[in-house]
Amino acid sequence: MLGPWIESAKSNGMTEEEKLNYEFNARNQITLWGPDGQILDYAGKQWSGLISDYYIPRWELFFKHLETNILEGTMFDADIFKNDFLTRIGKPFCVDVKPYPTKAKGNSLQIAKLLNQKWNEKLLSLNHS
Repeated sequence: MLGPWIESAKSNGMTEEEKLNYEFNARNQITLWGPDGQILDYAGKQWSGLISDYYIPRWELFFKHLETNILEGTMFDADIFKNDFLTRIGKPFCVDVKPYPTKAKGNSLQIAKLLNQKWNEKLLSLNHS
């Protein structure tokens, strides 16, 4: 979960300015790793909150770029995508102060069992088709 990571970082600050700085650094470390995305995903995590507010929008933007390239008959340009991503998603995520939950909801073991059962049934049905 992203919430505990951010809250732990902020707890090191004595002033509001320090807390904001620690939050920025915590977000930046697991995403851009530098003010201009010098090492994207170097310390990336698959945490709740990070997936929904950073990775999913990034993938959506990536596919939008590909769709535009296909429709226009142009080649994908990684630099153009990276700059668009940094402007629209990466940098805004690092300076955002949206709070995230610090406690999980529900019974993790029960949820995992239900998901396992669901996807095992889907795989079995595909194998028998």
